[in-house]
Amino acid sequence: MMGPQQDLDVLLRLLNFGNSTQINCTDKSSFPTLGFVIAGKRFEMQPDDYMDRAHDPASSPGVDSCWAHLMPIGDTGRGPILVLGMPFLRTFYTAYDVQEKRIGIATARHAADLGPTAAAAEEPLVGLRPAGDDIGGVTKELSNRKPKGGLRASKA
Repeated sequence: MMGPQQDLDVLLRLLNFGNSTQINCTDKSSFPTLGFVIAGKRFEMQPDDYMDRAHDPASSPGVDSCWAHLMPIGDTGRGPILVLGMPFLRTFYTAYDVQEKRIGIATARHAADLGPTAAAAEEPLVGLRPAGDDIGGVTKELSNRKPKGGLRASKA
């Protein structure tokens, strides 16, 4: 996740990281939840959602390295910006409605949350774009639909 340095400094202190994104921690180290209010609804992330923990063999037993997935971003010329990024997107399911210019957010249900009998389906991802959204703006077909009668010759 990214945001202005001065905002991240405050956030890191509130998350018990002091003035750094990486600290030594133990099993007894306590980290709070991190919440965002979006459209009047609170979306809370557990410490395992916004940070990682690993043991360095060079460290004492019971001492781990903990780091928060927070990175400062400079001025974009459009004012302060906060990028929620992969930690947020892994924790919450997001659905994008491009035509209506809106995003839906819900708590993600991971296979581990569903129990041992949960079955997973695999579906290949296919890039789509709405019809008529090509460079010329005139096509009536979806971008992933194969043309009838084989390949089309392109106009150069």
